[in-house]
Amino acid sequence: MDVDSIDKVPSLVFFQQEGSWSSYLKEVELRPGNNTITVPEILTDSLYSIDVTKGGPVYIVNPFTPAEQGKAPLIRFEGLERFPVMTKATNVEQFKSFLTAYKQSLDQDKVAHPNVKDRKLIDVVEMVSDRIVFTGTATDAYNQYITQGHNPMDTLTGYDFWMQKSFGFYGLDGRSEIHDPKLIRENIRLMQPWGYMYAAGDHVGIQREQADLPLSDFSKSYPGWGLNHEIGHRMAVEEREYGEITNNMISMMMSVDYHVLELDNPIRINYEAELYKYVIAENKVEMAKLGFDARLGPFWQLEMAYPGYWNKLNSLYRERKVTLTIDDDNSKQQYLVEFSSEVLGLDLSSFFARHGFNVNPETREKLVKYPASDKLWYLNHTVVNYTGTGIADKNATLEVGITNITTNSNTLSLNIDQAYQNDLLGYEIYRNGELVGFTSTNQFVDQGVEINTNYTYQVVAYDKKLKTLNPVETFVPAVSEWKPNTYYAVGALVTYNGSIYTCSQAHTTLTGWEPPIVPALWLLK
Repeated sequence: MDVDSIDKVPSLVFFQQEGSWSSYLKEVELRPGNNTITVPEILTDSLYSIDVTKGGPVYIVNPFTPAEQGKAPLIRFEGLERFPVMTKATNVEQFKSFLTAYKQSLDQDKVAHPNVKDRKLIDVVEMVSDRIVFTGTATDAYNQYITQGHNPMDTLTGYDFWMQKSFGFYGLDGRSEIHDPKLIRENIRLMQPWGYMYAAGDHVGIQREQADLPLSDFSKSYPGWGLNHEIGHRMAVEEREYGEITNNMISMMMSVDYHVLELDNPIRINYEAELYKYVIAENKVEMAKLGFDARLGPFWQLEMAYPGYWNKLNSLYRERKVTLTIDDDNSKQQYLVEFSSEVLGLDLSSFFARHGFNVNPETREKLVKYPASDKLWYLNHTVVNYTGTGIADKNATLEVGITNITTNSNTLSLNIDQAYQNDLLGYEIYRNGELVGFTSTNQFVDQGVEINTNYTYQVVAYDKKLKTLNPVETFVPAVSEWKPNTYYAVGALVTYNGSIYTCSQAHTTLTGWEPPIVPALWLLK
């Protein structure tokens, strides 16, 4: 090795192809002049569930500037095997020619050595763009670029297209040094199985089932939820990060950008069965006790309401250089509420409290200078790409009916004029003046009622701009206990021994004609 500096010298890193996240590399220090190196042993620990051929790429690590190091080091190697590498400077036809020859050598090696541990040649390829280095297999690359005829240069430009979208979501637009992604180049590697994919250390690890995915053209095809999820880990701002939660913001935004939201995440945030159950009041739940997808809800709702929110939030964190207090999670929650409110110019204390955040009095006091937000906690996927203006007619026809009554529940049917279906977000349900729920469906089941009590329901429809229609009321009378010597019309409801019956023939009751005894007169509900 020829190098001007004595102490600022490169090192070599030996990688095991398809290694485990816990044992996949060894670094070797270099010195000026000749270096005779014994290739370091990379142990196959307990996480190696798939046998591998010993060996893999060797990298030069040179983290020094010309000012620190002088002339760029010149390193000559003996004893290494060349493998296919595609960069933006590579001639496509030369790459494909070498890839074809390398694949032939791999096939011959497999025939000569059926046991993968005995093979001499490593099944490896690297695709290197400005923003991504992907380490996969030459076999998959051969199938993609030779058998199927795709252009490897499209893979590289697709990487940078995809990563540029990612940078945009995080506010990394180069407007200043702290918002400049110029030094970001992610490494995605074929690794031993560890979950579906993972992000750890210096790379994103994928398994054999997904090994052909990063050879696609991401300017035309969707990278998938998982790969975006792991890139979200890699791009996390620690002070606002909730692992397995906030990193999914990039997956959600990519789903929208690639027009696969409903295909990819139809119930990822379960608004109806979960979120709408608790956002009707502050702190009905604790955020920490919710599932990962529910905890994603508040951030995604804010992005749906104000596209670019996530960009601004992450930018603000980089600018402020937040230091969390010793009560780490509480401090993190306060900053998220405060900074989210600041970037949107809204008091979001109630919004986050409805999602289970502990918004302390000091934070609430800071935010009173902003106007309160609309009821953003009702937003769902249907507002994505909505271009309408809502429902202008506040008296639009809304029919509310009672379709079922049990001893402890009332079921309401909700139907709005078909002309407004695409503009409708959902319905708030009030029982005797108290808010008891919200639904985006045409039915609401009110649990916990008493059969012998009168109830008045008020239904308020919301359009996708969070504007309301005029309320509609319906009355559910109490159901009384069956009595003898009483006239009942067809359809009348009574209770008897805890069950509900419907009168099927008008009659005046007599002792001995109790509902269970005369099924010709009473139908059990």
